[in-house]
Parts: sequence; structure tokens; C-alpha cells
Amino acid sequence: MITTVISSLIIPKFYLFCLMGLFIFTSNFVNSFFILRSVIIRASIPPSPQKVKTGAVNGNIPAKAIAAQAPPASPTLAPA
Repeated sequence: MITTVISSLIIPKFYLFCLMGLFIFTSNFVNSFFILRSVIIRASIPPSPQKVKTGAVNGNIPAKAIAAQAPPASPTLAPA
């Protein structure tokens, strides 16, 4: 009598625990798959031609490009 009560309490909880672990495992797997897919899609998109032309990284223009665009210093303002 006591053993049947104990087994009827423990076994369903064990199955529920297994089902919960399986659910968490599969949801983590599906979630990581979607994250990986979005990363792969983002990596496969080519950068815009404007960023390639200036050599900009994340929209920042490098110092060489800024120096090339600046006008040459006038000789009157140069220190003696």
C-alpha cells in the first residue's frame, strides 16, 4: 500500500522532470539556431559601397581620409 503511494507520487514527477528538461533543451537548441542564422545572414550581407570607398569601420572615417580631404595649410599661417 505504502509503496504504491510512493511510486505513484515519484514516477509522474520523474516523467514531468524529464519532459521539462527535454523542453528546455529543445528550446535552447532552437533559440541558438535562430541566433546563428541571424548572425550568418548579417555576415553574408555585403557592406555598402560608400563604406568600402572610404574604408570606414562602423561609419567612422579613418584619419588618413580626413587628412586627405583637408586643404593644405597656407604658408602665411605656418610657424616660422
